[in-house]
Amino acid sequence: MDSLEKTGFLKFIDVILRVPPLFFIDEIFRIGFGIRIGYGLKDPSHDRLFGLTLYLDHVDANQTEFDLASGDSYSIVVYSFFKLLLSIWGCVIALCIFMLRTKQLVHVYMFILSLGCIFLSHCFNDGFVQYIIDNIASNIDSKMDFLSHLVLFRTNGLPSIESLVDKTTMFHNFYYNVALQVGLSFLFLNVHLGPYYKMLNTLIPLSFTAPTVLVIFSLPSSIQSHLAVFSALLPLALINYALVSSSFSIIYAIMSACQQARTFVNNFGLSALLEYEWTRLNVPNVLRCFWILRLIEHAITLAIIGLSEAGIPDDGSYHLIVKHLLVTGCETTNITLSASLHRTCHHSIYHWTI
Repeated sequence: MDSLEKTGFLKFIDVILRVPPLFFIDEIFRIGFGIRIGYGLKDPSHDRLFGLTLYLDHVDANQTEFDLASGDSYSIVVYSFFKLLLSIWGCVIALCIFMLRTKQLVHVYMFILSLGCIFLSHCFNDGFVQYIIDNIASNIDSKMDFLSHLVLFRTNGLPSIESLVDKTTMFHNFYYNVALQVGLSFLFLNVHLGPYYKMLNTLIPLSFTAPTVLVIFSLPSSIQSHLAVFSALLPLALINYALVSSSFSIIYAIMSACQQARTFVNNFGLSALLEYEWTRLNVPNVLRCFWILRLIEHAITLAIIGLSEAGIPDDGSYHLIVKHLLVTGCETTNITLSASLHRTCHHSIYHWTI
C-alpha cells in the first residue's frame, strides 16, 4: 500500500469513526427529546432507538394532552423535564465526541466497546443461569445426573444417543454460552483501557465463564441468581480504574482545547476557526456517509417488513421504492441537513460564501 492509498484509507476511517455520534443525535431527534409534543406524538415507532422499541414514558402514545389538575400531572411534568435534560446532555456529549481527534475517538470507542462486552456477558450469563434454574435444575435429582446430561457421554466413551436426542437444547446452550463468554473475554482484554497484568489476563476469562460453570453445581438459589452480577465486578473494576486514573488528563485536555480555541479566535477570528474545524472534521463526507447509511438502514428494514407493511404495492416499481426510502430517510432535521449539506458543500458558490 503506497502513501496515497494509506492516506485515503486513514481519511475513510476518520470519516467512519465520526458517524456513530450523528446516529445517536438523530435518534434523540427521532424520539422528540423524550417529550410527546408535536413531532412523533401518535407514532410509537418513533420511540425506536437503534432498532429497539423503547417505552420512554408511561403516557399512552395516542394521548396528546393530560389534565393539569390531576394528581399525576406533576410527576409527568417532572419526568418529561428530566428526559428533556437527559436528551440535551446526550446531544452535547455526542457533539463533543464528534469533534475529538482520531486518536481520542479510538480510545472512546474502545471504552464503549469494553462496556458493551461486559453488558453482553452479563445478559447471556443471566439468561443461561435463569434457564438452568427454571427449566433444568428443578427436573434433575442429583448434581452428577446434571453433569452427565451436559457431558452427553457414557463411561466407556461412546455417546449416549438418548441424551443426544433429549438434551440437545441444554447441550447447545451450555457450550454455546461458554464459547461466547470466552470470545467476549478475549475481546475485552484487547480493548479495555485498564492496567494489563498477567494475573488479570488469566482471571478475566475465568470471571466471564464462571457463572456458566458454577451454575452446574448445587449452589443455593440466592447465590445462583447473582452469579452474573458477581462475574461483572472484576471487569467493571478495571474500567473504573482506567476512568478514574485518566480523569485528570481528560479535564486537562478539555481545558487545553478551550484555551487553544479561544486563542485561535482572538488571533484569526471566529470564521477562521469554523473553517478550520469544518475542514479538519471533514463534515461533508461525514454527512454523506451518515445519509447513505441511514438509507441503507431503511432499505434493510423495508426488505424485512415487506412492501405491503410500508404502504407500497407488492408490484410497485423501483420508483415508488426509491421515493419511499428518500422520504423516510429524511424524517428528522438532522438527516435532512445531512442530505442537503453534503451536496451543496462541494459547489463553488458555497466555498465563495465561506
